[in-house]
Amino acid sequence: AAVTLWLTGSPPGEATAELTHAEQLFSTSGDAAGKVLAATGLARAHWRAGRTAHALACVLPLRDEGVQVLSGSQRGVLLNTIAGCYSALEQSDQAFAYMYQALRDARPRRAHGYDAFLHCNLAHELLQLGDFHEALRHVDQGLERCEKLKNPRLLGVLLVNRIICLTELDRAAEALPDIRRVHALPTGPQG
Repeated sequence: AAVTLWLTGSPPGEATAELTHAEQLFSTSGDAAGKVLAATGLARAHWRAGRTAHALACVLPLRDEGVQVLSGSQRGVLLNTIAGCYSALEQSDQAFAYMYQALRDARPRRAHGYDAFLHCNLAHELLQLGDFHEALRHVDQGLERCEKLKNPRLLGVLLVNRIICLTELDRAAEALPDIRRVHALPTGPQG
């Protein structure tokens, strides 16, 4: 339940208590992978609450153990959290290194769609740097994977990123169907 709260984008405070409890349970039971994932979730909650330096200080020491005990998309979750912290601190070189490593570990057959989130994050970072062609490539790869996930929030973010890319590339007319799709998406409790 804690990981579900964390991955679905719940407000940081909502998942923190449950993730803290989960981390303690995993630690007590000797489940190293569970402990690393719960601690990663806590770091992500700090990052989303604007405490980025603290989040990085919490998650970076987990890297070596996490690389050893986590597999595939689980390792991608850890690496992407580190990447997100670096991105928020405007250290794009570090962010890209971790994002690409996370994407390499989250192959489509094993990742259960997590690779779509990674393509979305890479596109966002590329948008910040003004590389709209490469960002559009990652958006389109993310959209291709997202169609199977039935995740309206992720779909909305990818579509907005696609609209930005097309507009910046002087192809705004191509974005009109995407704008209609965004308008048609259901809203959640946060809008």
